[in-house]
Amino acid sequence: MTGPATPGSGRPGPNRWRHGFLLVPGAAWVGLVTGTALGALRVPEGSGLAGPVIALGYGVLAAVALATGAGLAAWRAPTRWLRPASVVVVSLSLLVLAAVAWRFVETERERRARAGLDFPLPAQMPLTLVATLPEEQTHRSFRRLEVEGRDWSATWTAVGPGAPECRARLTGVEAGAVQAAIQAVEARHSVAEGPCADEAAPALEVSWGPRGDESRLAITAACRDREAALGELYWILWRIPIDATESGRTECAD
Repeated sequence: MTGPATPGSGRPGPNRWRHGFLLVPGAAWVGLVTGTALGALRVPEGSGLAGPVIALGYGVLAAVALATGAGLAAWRAPTRWLRPASVVVVSLSLLVLAAVAWRFVETERERRARAGLDFPLPAQMPLTLVATLPEEQTHRSFRRLEVEGRDWSATWTAVGPGAPECRARLTGVEAGAVQAAIQAVEARHSVAEGPCADEAAPALEVSWGPRGDESRLAITAACRDREAALGELYWILWRIPIDATESGRTECAD
């Protein structure tokens, strides 16, 4: 018969294994998260992509240090100390896990708010809007842009040599703005008369409506600046590729 292991006997008993199973991973987790968070405060400005790696390096060092200390405690410390130590470490691990989960949810909420994804899309409608910007216009965000109201998506041809075709889902804010701008133009202007028809060099050509029954406008720079409804439509369409790219919603063909 062999008795229970005692400190210094070199044979950890079953209680030590159980406490060690809680202590070591828990301490490593606490060290990883807190070390990374503190390391992020020490990352030099302008580190770029190396910043997260540097912060994570601090976290790994802290995780190794705390896990090593917890392992030594589980091996050598008096058994009566291990139970409260395990409770403390497990509690800290759960608190850290809750903090990480909360931060993830908050970051995702902030990202969605910046991208306008926290506003619902308008109801689907049989709308197809096509806009083109002339080649001679120096500052363009697209050459041709198409907005589809059936799924509120936008497809555009980018600018520059070998420009690809890109696509993005509109946010609720963008889709609502497009819808409101078209309604404002239709309410204020007779498309048949063409409010800019007497002026040359259109800054934007746009058509909208069900396919085969589109309304068409050629908006010049002077007309855009003079007529608020036309200017609003122009700048809403001009911003769609820029905002979609900045928020990471853009998918472009190779």
